Amino acid sequence: MPKACATRSTTARGLAHQRGEPFDESAFLTVGQTERADWIVLPDIVEGGLASLDFSLRWMERLRGMPSQMLIAEQNGMQLDDVATYLSPVVGIFIGGSTDWKELTAKRGPACAST
Repeated sequence: MPKACATRSTTARGLAHQRGEPFDESAFLTVGQTERADWIVLPDIVEGGLASLDFSLRWMERLRGMPSQMLIAEQNGMQLDDVATYLSPVVGIFIGGSTDWKELTAKRGPACAST
């Protein structure tokens, strides 16, 4: 079962987006450095498509070496092929984006799991 800090971090980003607040890089890094999590969702751009993937990949490089599994948030318009080359035992997918996108993507089933 994932530890709470990963869930808090993800929830905090979603709530900040809903309130129109910018991503708090400092808070994200503080949680990542002070609490251990089984997984973290890489910073992303909610509903940002491939721009979100580019943003997350820059963060993946920056966080390389962390003991946590890293998850790429698959945002509106992204396809499995867009992220497939980055998946590994330590990099998986998290369904992000709008509620409609999440529901549609979740119906795809096993394709959403890391390889």
